[in-house]
Amino acid sequence: MLVQETAVLSGSFSFSLSAAPVAGAYMLECRASAPALTFSQAPIFYVQKPVSLSLAPVSKAIYKNYYNQLILSSTAGGTFSYKMATPSGVQTNSVTMPFGGTTNKILVPITESGSYSLVDASSRCGPGHVSGVASVTILPQSEAIIFPRMPNTLDGAYCTGQSYLVSMQTVGSFRSDNVFTAYIADSVGRVFRSLPIAPNKEFSSDGLYIFLPNDLPDGDRFVFRVGSSNPAHMSASLVDPRSSESVNFMVRHVPTATLTGTLAIFKGDSARVSVALTGTPPWRVTYPGQVGPLSYGIDQSPYVLAVKPDTTIRFQLTSVYNLQCGRGTVSGTTQIIVSVLLSTEPALPLTVRVFPNPTSAGLQIEGDWPTGSPVAFVLTTATGRQVHESVNTPAGGRLSHRIDLSGQPTGVYILTAEADGRRSQFKVLKQ
Repeated sequence: MLVQETAVLSGSFSFSLSAAPVAGAYMLECRASAPALTFSQAPIFYVQKPVSLSLAPVSKAIYKNYYNQLILSSTAGGTFSYKMATPSGVQTNSVTMPFGGTTNKILVPITESGSYSLVDASSRCGPGHVSGVASVTILPQSEAIIFPRMPNTLDGAYCTGQSYLVSMQTVGSFRSDNVFTAYIADSVGRVFRSLPIAPNKEFSSDGLYIFLPNDLPDGDRFVFRVGSSNPAHMSASLVDPRSSESVNFMVRHVPTATLTGTLAIFKGDSARVSVALTGTPPWRVTYPGQVGPLSYGIDQSPYVLAVKPDTTIRFQLTSVYNLQCGRGTVSGTTQIIVSVLLSTEPALPLTVRVFPNPTSAGLQIEGDWPTGSPVAFVLTTATGRQVHESVNTPAGGRLSHRIDLSGQPTGVYILTAEADGRRSQFKVLKQ
């Protein structure tokens, strides 16, 4: 990247950088044109962007002196300052982080319960960007301590309708009649709800087997805790076994795919079947094909599948799957009625133009009809329901007839023209 040109042979010169360079380490190289020389002994210097600082959005209950810290993340290097709102007021801090383009972690000690959020951040590059809010509850002293852990999942989320083993690290004594119960609460640790024991499972030395009910809503900031009955105690929130940090409990629903409705097409055309999906995208759905199962990846809902059956069928899905929760449930069917167009070429000795086609309002039919006998017109839906009937008697060997479609819904129709015992059919699309 060229930053500056000069004809001065001695002394110093300054240059400025555009907004284009990415943050990182650079070395200044000087080149002379006559004679052609390159000097690259300049020291490394760093290009930095305004600081971007985020607070991990966690809701957690912790024991005093056990992992009592919040984590800030930033890709900025060098020295910068930030302000954080705490339960006791706004605090200003200054840190110096290494350069290199990697994400730097800043550990912030916490000593009191309440809400924490970043207010602002700034560096030599000016004001930065901050984000994130954390809610912390520091638990009182107790004769019992419980750290619940759960197996790691693909994205840290757990799925409704499934069972999980909760292992527990405990300190202190629990009575022989003690019972452990798992609870889930909202993001600020209120409205606790007990979770049922998994079917055919009991508490064992391995931990507590729980079942996540299907009526739990999706969410990223639930608080998961375990309570004991004797002594009566509520644990710290869920702990990540890899870092021993308290983490949010994230809930996801198993995927579902639903079909409804009826479609009508002509043989050889494709039916556009709408699939309504729930759960976290992307999904993969499977359905029967003519030579075996067909599978499609889907990233939005509703999604339209193009299906081309030869005969009338009740179309249904075989399965739905996503990465977070695996195989889900499929339901419903879509009836696809396939009609056969009797003729696409005029069988009458009639040269006729049907226009406009597709149409949004009316249909104009014109052509040569030298016999002068009346022509009957019938318009039906693709399922055979008649929506219009009229007769036109051409004058002077010329046919001109108009059919009003403004009151009809969008879709495919069949126009049949019949005279002298012969007929022609035309496919008409109403938009």
